[in-house]
Amino acid sequence: MSYLLKVRENADLKQAEAARQMGVSRQFLGRLEQGQSLPSAEQAEVLRKFYGLPVLEAAHLLDQYERRRTLCPYALELVDSTPWRTTHDDHGFTLQALGLDPALWQWMTSFLPADVPRECFALGQVASLGARPMLGNPNHWDFLEHVVVDHLGKLPGCRVFPGLLYASGDSELWLWPQMRLRIDARTWFRLDGLVGYRKASRRFWLGLEWDGAGRDLRRDAFRTERLGMLEVRITNQEIGELRTTALLFERIESAIAAHLANPGLLKNAAPRLMRVNRER
Repeated sequence: MSYLLKVRENADLKQAEAARQMGVSRQFLGRLEQGQSLPSAEQAEVLRKFYGLPVLEAAHLLDQYERRRTLCPYALELVDSTPWRTTHDDHGFTLQALGLDPALWQWMTSFLPADVPRECFALGQVASLGARPMLGNPNHWDFLEHVVVDHLGKLPGCRVFPGLLYASGDSELWLWPQMRLRIDARTWFRLDGLVGYRKASRRFWLGLEWDGAGRDLRRDAFRTERLGMLEVRITNQEIGELRTTALLFERIESAIAAHLANPGLLKNAAPRLMRVNRER
C-alpha cells in the first residue's frame, strides 16, 4: 500500500473526493497511490499542501529512465518516525545551527528508515552539508557486488529506494540508509548504510556502520568478511561530537586509498568490484 493511499484512508476521504479537492483527476491520483507514477514539482506542492506531509516527486530520481519502468517502482511506505522525533527533541537546535534545511529534515523523517536516534542524528549531520533527497536503486548504478533486496529479502525489481545525494565539484556521495544486500540464494545482510562515492571518473561502493553500544563485533566481522566490501565505521561518541560528516569523507578516502594500494585486502571481493572501481 502506498503511503499516499494510507494517508488518504486515514483522513476518511474517497479517492474521487480527494482528487476533486486537489484539482487533479482521479486517475492521476490513483497512479500516484499505486506507485506507478511520480508528480512534478508543481503537482507535488499541491499534494504537500493538501496532505501536510512531504511527497516523493520526479525530481528526486537519480535515473530519469525509471519513469518508464513498470511494477510500481514508487510504492513506498512512510517509515516509523519515532527515532526521528526523539532526535528532533534532543538535537533539533544543533542541526538547525549546522544549517540543515527543515524541509529536507521533514522529508527524511517520512522516508528514510532508521532504527535509533543516533542514526537519525548522524544522517542529519550529513544532510546539513546541503544534500538533497534522491530516489534510486544501487543495482541500476553500477553496484554489481551484490543484489539489493527489500525488507523481506525479496528482489525489488525496478523499485527505487530513498536516500541522500551530496555533490561538490568533481565528487558525489550517495547514501542509502538501512540497505539489505543478498550474497547468495539464501543469505542477505543489512547495512546501516550503503554509500556510493564518485571522485572524478572513479566510482566506489562502501558499507557504512554507525557503531553504538551493544554491537556484536563478531557478527559484524563475519558480515564484513562475507560481503567483501570496503567499509566505513563511525562511533556513537564521534556522532555526539558532531564529527560525522568530516569523518565520513575522511574515512571513505582512507578506505579507498588503502584498497587501491592493496586490492588483495578484500579477500572475498567479487571480480566485478575491480571493474566498478577502475577508471572509465
